[in-house]
Amino acid sequence: MSEVDAKSIEDSGIQVLKNLSEEASFHRKRSVLLLGFAVSATAIGLLLLVGFSLSLLKSTSANGQPLGALGQFTYLRIAIVSFFQGISFWLFKQTKLSLVEYRYVQNERTTMASKLVALKVAIKLRDQSILLQVVAELLRTERNVVLKKGESTPPLEQDKLDGEMTRFLLKGVSDAIEKIGKK
Repeated sequence: MSEVDAKSIEDSGIQVLKNLSEEASFHRKRSVLLLGFAVSATAIGLLLLVGFSLSLLKSTSANGQPLGALGQFTYLRIAIVSFFQGISFWLFKQTKLSLVEYRYVQNERTTMASKLVALKVAIKLRDQSILLQVVAELLRTERNVVLKKGESTPPLEQDKLDGEMTRFLLKGVSDAIEKIGKK
């Protein structure tokens, strides 16, 4: 293999590593931004909850019954706080997904760097059989794993569990609101 070919292969590998580094940086920044929004939404929800609770405590009569309009807006206040907490939950979930993507890209970057080193060594040794083995290994890597019927992966199972938990929680909240509404 000529020096020109070796240099172009090395340049291609370096470009792939650069692209993977940029993608990892994007996911890291996205995770930090989502986490900031999630914490902010949680803080707003908690501040609203505390504020609503204090206003209800201050607005009770001598016998402990809520006074006028403040007591009538209790459901609205609960809905507003729940809305902010729901947004917060969704943002935390998006942060987690972004961190999973970041980890995946970092693993790809590490794998690609080690393969690039193996390729450089094979080119430097000028041994055709070693070079062919390294190239064959690079070509053999399968990125898109096809699952057979009944097979699953840990992330898919976690998504199923998350979906079931969300449905369970929403049903519980719905039932609680129905019971409160009937009173």
